[in-house]
Amino acid sequence: MKKSLLILLAILTVATACNNKGAKVAESETSEAGQKLQGTIVEIYNNLYPKVESSVDTYSRIFDYEKGPQGDEKNVESNIWSLDLKPDYSTDQKIKEFNKAASDDELSKTGLSYTKSYLELSKIVEDMKTYYKRGDYKDDSFVKGKQLHTAFKRTLEEFYGHQDKLHSILEEIENKENKTEIEDAVENKYKAKEQFYRLTMLSKELLTMSKKSVDKIDKGQFKAKVEQFDKSLSEFSSVLTSNKEELKKDTYKGILYDMLEMYKKDCDEFYGKAKTMSRKLEDPIKETTDEQSIRENMLSEYNSMVNSYNNVMEYKDHFEF
Repeated sequence: MKKSLLILLAILTVATACNNKGAKVAESETSEAGQKLQGTIVEIYNNLYPKVESSVDTYSRIFDYEKGPQGDEKNVESNIWSLDLKPDYSTDQKIKEFNKAASDDELSKTGLSYTKSYLELSKIVEDMKTYYKRGDYKDDSFVKGKQLHTAFKRTLEEFYGHQDKLHSILEEIENKENKTEIEDAVENKYKAKEQFYRLTMLSKELLTMSKKSVDKIDKGQFKAKVEQFDKSLSEFSSVLTSNKEELKKDTYKGILYDMLEMYKKDCDEFYGKAKTMSRKLEDPIKETTDEQSIRENMLSEYNSMVNSYNNVMEYKDHFEF
């Protein structure tokens, strides 16, 4: 199973905000119920994403993803238990909450398809675990195991399709809101807040560009984005440092400061990986790190940024500097 079947961008928790720029947006973006629905599906996505990635990787270590069971696999019964797509109680409740509140807009319809295909996938995995636990594969020479593999692969591909579409919808909303936040920050001279959102958008742009093969990436454009990221990070760090003493006097702002420091640390790590990709584009011989490793490293650091970003959002009301 190849990583390319997983989408590369993890979703950021949606920081819902009133659209005061006069832009026409879907009801799911503006109403209180729509914002709650949006936040719910993002929580579901963020909880399910790592479970799918982990289980698919595990399955691919047990069986050939393309061919399925061949009959010569080792320790199937013990390894199959590592597969786990059953949603935990909290996520299960969120799925029920979303399904009940969903309307007929694009986000709702896509979210319903996404959760439905996930639950179908989860059931197939549970059937697999039962089949192998009983040792039935020894009696039917993997006949049902191959049927389950076909169903697993087909449903997984359908799930990825819904996941990609859901991701695109949520990212479009997120990008709008980040732009609105930047405009608000510039207007109110909130330098740290401005650069925080700029770093978020730049990291997504760099990660998206890095998905292409090295010979297809515009190295000049990529280098320019890396330099913009470095500039924003430097300004963000400077404003954090200059406001540290004042922020630490207030409990909630002090917590926010600590969260922003963690975000800055993750940005530093992401910058290092993006810089490696930039060097790879400039001189693929001199930069010996292979491009797939660079992409995976960028993704890993980006996901760390996502987690830090989500933590900051809990204290967003205190983010005015």
